[in-house]
Amino acid sequence: MPGYGSGTVYRRGGGWWVQFWHAGRCYRESAKTGHKDEAKAHLKRRLGELAAGRIGSRGVERVTVRTLIEMVYAHYISNGSRSIYEVRTRLEAHLLPALGDRRVAALTSTDLAGYVRRRLAAGVSNATVNRELALLRLGMNLGRRADPPLVVRTLTIQMLPEGNVRQGFLEYEQYARLRDELPEHLRGLYAVAYHVGCRRGEILDLRCDQVDMAAEVIRLDATQTKGKVARVLPIYGEMGEWLERALAARDPRCRWLFQFEGKRILDFTRTWHSACERAGVPGLLFHDLRRSAIRNMERAGIPRSVAMAISGHKTESVYRRYAIVSESDLRDAGAKLARFLAAGGIGG
Repeated sequence: MPGYGSGTVYRRGGGWWVQFWHAGRCYRESAKTGHKDEAKAHLKRRLGELAAGRIGSRGVERVTVRTLIEMVYAHYISNGSRSIYEVRTRLEAHLLPALGDRRVAALTSTDLAGYVRRRLAAGVSNATVNRELALLRLGMNLGRRADPPLVVRTLTIQMLPEGNVRQGFLEYEQYARLRDELPEHLRGLYAVAYHVGCRRGEILDLRCDQVDMAAEVIRLDATQTKGKVARVLPIYGEMGEWLERALAARDPRCRWLFQFEGKRILDFTRTWHSACERAGVPGLLFHDLRRSAIRNMERAGIPRSVAMAISGHKTESVYRRYAIVSESDLRDAGAKLARFLAAGGIGG
């Protein structure tokens, strides 16, 4: 039997093929050329991959991106991730149709560049493309750590620059307009998001027994939060009214707080976008309510440690990304400075 790293080229039909051996197995594949020198160059590349450990068993050579995507989905389910619905959309609507049937061993940076180009041409942001590429990279890592490994070659996944940090938020009058445009069954979860800045998944996961109207708090279990830490949220303002309505309208056969016709609410994307258009805030994301709540807490002078405990942020660096300053805040600051200078620079 030929030794490790040896190989040969041979003619088959109208083209050239290469043959090489690894771990007692013989590999044969078309060099996709009609020139012998190009076939030799192809063989040399394959032997180089062999020496670098990038060629494994025949089973590995047949693994598709679909297998890795299934591993990613299973990973999110087993970890009880709050973002499983968003992940499923990214996987099933975009990555699977575009790359699912491609063999991982044959996947190239050119393939990824083509995927990125098509997604950007569809009008999505760099950040959205990066979230999709991150899922693919997670799949590659999970495949590499599997036993036996399903991925044995390294493919660099280059992320796009993200200079498009969201700055959406709602002033209270905008909040009121949008609330009135939403259907009754969505107003409660909308009020909670705007007042305490919960993540969408945390709100949709709320059960009726977690709302304590007497104590004026909502108690989140550790299993429901992204940071796996239990939180207590205050009920204040009109939150109480909408929570009472949600509790009164619930079907006792459904344990979820936010439900519609006896079924748990899971997705309301189309209704949300339509209401935003009618309210004069087109393009607003539900996540912008979290940003708005944090900014309101900053404006109200709530200690940052308390605000972070409510919003569920673990580090100030992440929290500060959401503490957005609006144009009206800047104008107020300018007016205060003008008064200060007009008084001769003397504080009063």
